[in-house]
Amino acid sequence: DFSLRCTKDRKVTIAVTVLAVMLLLTVAIIVLAAKKHPPCTAPTLPTPSCLESGNNHTGGDCLESGIGFGNKCFYFLDEEVDWEGSQHSCLSRQAQLATIDTKEELHFLLRYGNFMEYWIGLWREGSGPWKWLNGSLFN
Repeated sequence: DFSLRCTKDRKVTIAVTVLAVMLLLTVAIIVLAAKKHPPCTAPTLPTPSCLESGNNHTGGDCLESGIGFGNKCFYFLDEEVDWEGSQHSCLSRQAQLATIDTKEELHFLLRYGNFMEYWIGLWREGSGPWKWLNGSLFN
């Protein structure tokens, strides 16, 4: 009867030890996974890139803080607002969200925009085609 009791106690001890080790391993895996994938942060809104209205400037003919490229003046604003707020911000400066007419303008915006996210004058209604602010289709 004594040997049966010892064997039973030993099985219980082994089972408890195995469960404790499994619990510790599970906690360790969760901690390591949390360190590997930091918590998500709320995304920030892009800021507007304005294009001065008129498009008839020369590179050196921009107002203060504007950067000239071709016949356009671009302004990179620090405001974090949605697309409509960005368009309103540009309009209040007698400008509009930037349109990109050539690959050279695209490269210019990428270079001087410091690869930040900026709103541009491209939009669409529902699942319709993408259009520039002047109504021309994006291609």
